[in-house]
Amino acid sequence: MNARATDMDWTRFLIDTAAPVLGNLTAMATALAPLRSVLAVRKAGSLGEMNPLPLAFIFLNALTWIHYGLFARDAYIVGPNVVGLVAGTFYLRVAYLPATPAMRRAMDAATSVYPAVLLIVATYFTTAHGGTDDGMLRAHGLTALGSLSVLILVAMYGSPLATLARVVRTRNAASIHAGFAATSLVNGLLWTAYGLGARNDPFVYAPNAIGAAFAAVQLVCLAVWPAPPPEDEVVVTVHGERTPLLI
Repeated sequence: MNARATDMDWTRFLIDTAAPVLGNLTAMATALAPLRSVLAVRKAGSLGEMNPLPLAFIFLNALTWIHYGLFARDAYIVGPNVVGLVAGTFYLRVAYLPATPAMRRAMDAATSVYPAVLLIVATYFTTAHGGTDDGMLRAHGLTALGSLSVLILVAMYGSPLATLARVVRTRNAASIHAGFAATSLVNGLLWTAYGLGARNDPFVYAPNAIGAAFAAVQLVCLAVWPAPPPEDEVVVTVHGERTPLLI
């Protein structure tokens, strides 16, 4: 009986503490994974093969989960997303100038309209009362913010797959960031475990399970169609010419 109780204690420790602590580390690693490539883009003044969509979603995802974590009163959720918010802001600043006009319009819309909607929703459920039971209001707030969190997290995990058709057509996965995909896979699995075992929260485990699957697809693409440049080399386009840049 004691051995069984000890096993249960270890299981609870792994799910309730170890999974979210490691999840914090992998979430921060996911947010910081594109940093070296972004610095190379800033130096070259060109996006090259980089897909800027994941950079925008790193910012939006962090912003959304900070709101959800504060509303859910879960420091494990808030902590790593502060790092993601800072990193995402920097990535957007770097990627904006070399982006195409169409990309800029998309980035403008995403970083203005969506945060406004998020702020309105969060403000309403934080300040509204009107005779409504506070517990019910909080539950509705968690549902609303959780729904936004699910949409934006799935979008972040899936954004590298926006170039999937081109990857398959060209048999070149250079537009998929290996570090981002690998950390996304581990991060998704850890937060799935925490969401299922500790919180029983579908807004946490469902999008992270989907995200882990998306990340696995990206890693398969990288394994089947690896990017041509060497490991420490990034190909950028400067004045119409593809040039290897060592970083």
